[in-house]
Amino acid sequence: MGNEHKVLTRPAWLLALLGLVLVGAGAALWHQHQHDQAQTAAADQARRLANSLAGELGQRVNRRREQLEQLAGRPDSPAPTFDQPLTPTPWRDNTRQLRIPDGHPGEERLSFTLRELLHNLRERGEVVVSSKGGEQPALLMARTTPGGAMILEHDLRPWLRSLDQRLPQGSALTLSQGDLTLIRRGQTGGASATASARGGPFNLTLAVPPAPPSWQSLLLPAGISAALILLVIYAVFARRQPAPAASAVRRPDSAPARPAAPAASSLPPAPEPEPEPQTQTEPEPGPAPPQALFGPDGIRATDDAPLDSTALEQLGRAIGSEAGAAGQHTLFVVCTGEADAKAALIDGLMASGRQVVDLGEAPPAVLHYATEVLESQSGVCLTGDGDQRALDVVINSELLHGDRLLTLRDRLLARNLDEGSGEREQRDLNDRYLNAVADDIILARPMSVAVQGTGATAGLAPRLLGELGCKVVAVEGTDVDALARTVGEQNLNLGLAFDAGGGLSLVASDGRLIAADRLLMLLARDLLERNPGADVLFNMTDNQALADLIRKQGGRPVMDDGGPARLRARMKELAVPLAGEANGHIFFADRWYGFSDALYAAARLLEVLSLQAGNSAEAFAPYTDTF
Repeated sequence: MGNEHKVLTRPAWLLALLGLVLVGAGAALWHQHQHDQAQTAAADQARRLANSLAGELGQRVNRRREQLEQLAGRPDSPAPTFDQPLTPTPWRDNTRQLRIPDGHPGEERLSFTLRELLHNLRERGEVVVSSKGGEQPALLMARTTPGGAMILEHDLRPWLRSLDQRLPQGSALTLSQGDLTLIRRGQTGGASATASARGGPFNLTLAVPPAPPSWQSLLLPAGISAALILLVIYAVFARRQPAPAASAVRRPDSAPARPAAPAASSLPPAPEPEPEPQTQTEPEPGPAPPQALFGPDGIRATDDAPLDSTALEQLGRAIGSEAGAAGQHTLFVVCTGEADAKAALIDGLMASGRQVVDLGEAPPAVLHYATEVLESQSGVCLTGDGDQRALDVVINSELLHGDRLLTLRDRLLARNLDEGSGEREQRDLNDRYLNAVADDIILARPMSVAVQGTGATAGLAPRLLGELGCKVVAVEGTDVDALARTVGEQNLNLGLAFDAGGGLSLVASDGRLIAADRLLMLLARDLLERNPGADVLFNMTDNQALADLIRKQGGRPVMDDGGPARLRARMKELAVPLAGEANGHIFFADRWYGFSDALYAAARLLEVLSLQAGNSAEAFAPYTDTF
């Protein structure tokens, strides 16, 4: 009996084993790649959240400090007499106040934390910030007053409860002041990504666990490797020939067998004709908007290069693809222009597979606010109509300008575009934005303001100023002379004009227009009084008076010839708390987020003016106008 045919020969087994090894190695490498990506994403998320939460905490500290300064100068309630106990009384915003006369016998019965706070206050003679942890964590501040001291105690529990909705599952947060740990929430895992940031006198540390790689991520390498193994095994068996059949036994009377014709497979194979070399051709360039649209500071329509619906749809495709390459799959959209232009832009974004959150008609600052506090750090703002249209693009917290804008056109020319079908969601962020601005501003006295402008910023200004307690008079049109007349005729403190691009113009109480450099002088002086040695960035390079004032106040003038987008980038790079631009763009990273925001700048200006006894014309008089 002949040998049985073996199913697999030794070489085939070796090939199969090699294939299994490749499967394991490929799956392990892919799994590690997914793990590394998850670690990177967790680190980015931890950094953004830590900076955002620390910024919120710093704003709370600054707000309570200013409230304390005002309360100490204007006693709203009498101090307890010597026969009354020292008990904090409710005030507002989860805050209690306590007035302590010098020598009050109840001081010895205060908690150790409050007694230490008073001891430090009397040693330093300035506002002292402290805190307490435990079951009722609170921010504490103390300031001397004539004949005693005042303490504000701000309850941090509502803020901590709000974090439960905002922190990723499994994350841990630690809040400390010096060597004292005040709050610890959650447990830190060994693989968690950790980031720290400072908010006032506090250090906030956040640990975010990386998302575990999904088991579906192994399907691709496993499937490819399995297919390769099957192909190898098939190739091995296809080359093996079946064993020759045993020769039949010849019968004596049979004729001699004819020699069998050679099998076709034993013939040498005919040489295959060599394929003709194919010439590789470059892909034809795709459609792209003209290069004239791409200015140094943004995408701007011109007379020869309109930013029409076709161009906006193309740019939406390119912006969505660029955001996807940066790991940003959701984009916010703010639009103050015509509906068809907005629809074309959103159609392009969704065609690249991106998810679109439509924030409706809102100021440009709302887009930047969204990228700082919400789930994505990318978005687009479309302003103006016709040949006044402009497009600002933020990707991964970077406001694109210069050569970075041209990469969008390069994508269109190379047809390097993502394909997909994204979804659109409608959301209104205006109320949250206005509340955030109002929560940061305190006016020492009521102010009266005239407001002019046609964009979304001007539309929200009366709401914000009314919330701050101002008298607001609306002025129709864009004629600054009409704004000046209204200020003079109605004896108002200030006139504010907002343009669609985010710039701010001023009219003082005497009806005179205040140039951007004089506005920055006033704001810089106020900032440097509280932040000695800080940098101030501006692009008014021919204004020596501005630079001299900053140096005289102990700051450092930093000059740059770029526009708003470049100034924002430089501001981040140098960690500058205040920047200004000749067209009225003001950037505050002190108590705010560092983007150009005309509404916030106007509110900060009113806060400064409300602390001065004279009118706004007198406040601006010392500052030289060189424009």
